[in-house]
Amino acid sequence: MLKEPVIKEVQLRYIINKAVFIAIILAVVLGAASAQTASTPSFKAQTVMTSGSPGNIRAGHILVRFKGTPAQDVLNRLNTGAKLVGTIAGIGVRHLQVAGSGVALLDHLRQRPDVEFAEFDSHVQAFVTPNDPYFSTAYPTFKYGSIAQWAPQAVSAPSAWAATDGSQSVVIAIVDTGVDDTHPDLASKIVGEYNFVKGESVHDGFGHGTHVAGIAAAATDNSTGVAGICWNCGILSVKVLDSQGSGYISDVASGITYAASHGARVISMSLGGSGHTQTLDNALNYAVANNALPVCAMGNSGSGSNTPEPAYWYPCLTVVATDQSGARASFSNYGAKADVAAPGVGVLSTMPTYSVTLNSYGYKQNYDALSGTSMATPVVSGIAGLVLSVNPNLTPAQVKGIIMASAGDCRIESLQLTFWCAQPEPHLTYGGGYRIRSGHSTGRAYGQHSGGPPHRPRAE
Repeated sequence: MLKEPVIKEVQLRYIINKAVFIAIILAVVLGAASAQTASTPSFKAQTVMTSGSPGNIRAGHILVRFKGTPAQDVLNRLNTGAKLVGTIAGIGVRHLQVAGSGVALLDHLRQRPDVEFAEFDSHVQAFVTPNDPYFSTAYPTFKYGSIAQWAPQAVSAPSAWAATDGSQSVVIAIVDTGVDDTHPDLASKIVGEYNFVKGESVHDGFGHGTHVAGIAAAATDNSTGVAGICWNCGILSVKVLDSQGSGYISDVASGITYAASHGARVISMSLGGSGHTQTLDNALNYAVANNALPVCAMGNSGSGSNTPEPAYWYPCLTVVATDQSGARASFSNYGAKADVAAPGVGVLSTMPTYSVTLNSYGYKQNYDALSGTSMATPVVSGIAGLVLSVNPNLTPAQVKGIIMASAGDCRIESLQLTFWCAQPEPHLTYGGGYRIRSGHSTGRAYGQHSGGPPHRPRAE
């Protein structure tokens, strides 16, 4: 059984301003890629704090500005250990180059009273804009008017795509209502399908799973529809919910173990049930033991304490929903069980190309926008897919840790992949903002559900 780790509580700000910026996550992974081991990395704050995104640092190249014009003897002494590469016209910033990492020189410069600032030079790159029409062009949705995609931009996906657009070897399992395997934005992405719902076909009869799949990994830059977060990640459709969007814990647990046993590296679960069953806890631990990261919706009851399972259990990377202003969505659960937040209001994605239950509520075929922690969850699943595409040797715990440490007020910096986090701000409470703790309680001897019908988890 996993026990609750003792980890400092950190403040998660709102997603658009400071949360889950994929560019930062990928910079961390790129900087540490080959240095990872099978064990969870050890993190501790370093003495010299560097500027620039982690992994983007140009080692040995330092930019420094003095408070005044430095005397020639000062420059001569600096040139003993560093070469003056040039001076940036108009702002007086000098570009120094030194052998090695440059950390010692950076530390020295920052301690000098005549230095205004000193920082590492760092890499920049072009942002990638896919040609999918609804990435930037408004689509007439049923409930939210004419809107374009905003979730990928909110998590800085375009800058991440300049580093990686995902790997076909990384499979994201959509454990949900099934996926429309004929959809032009999904057909080429599906690597397998399985159905645990008795009396129904493998296809999506509700519409929810198809929408979720498109958010995580729709075919992208194909001049069609929408862009997925992980362009090239494969989709494994595992149907555990029926055409009304409901099902049983037994099927969800079976779906988790099936996905983990059939190559999924990420298991996206936009569903939840009210119980706390040992069965589901065991299935989640099985997934992690088989190198698959469960990503789980926090639920839509607006509660700070009523966390459904599977999100209740520690193995999950749990996801809160935010709106376009970056505030927590009014319907979203939150609280101590939450890990990260992502866009979940009016998220445009794929819908089945045939008639399904959601159409009877007014939602359109082909594409439409939905809201829920269900929509926020595949955003994070897609991010996890990108991280694993850069470094497939990462364990589920490492991927979870990287994404969590890159969210909120945490900053990940340095060549050693160390990090520190800002202290929680006392005026931000569970009502205004929300505090995110990086550990959940699990492994306790919760009893099986007794009495009444079995738990029926539903799409969140």
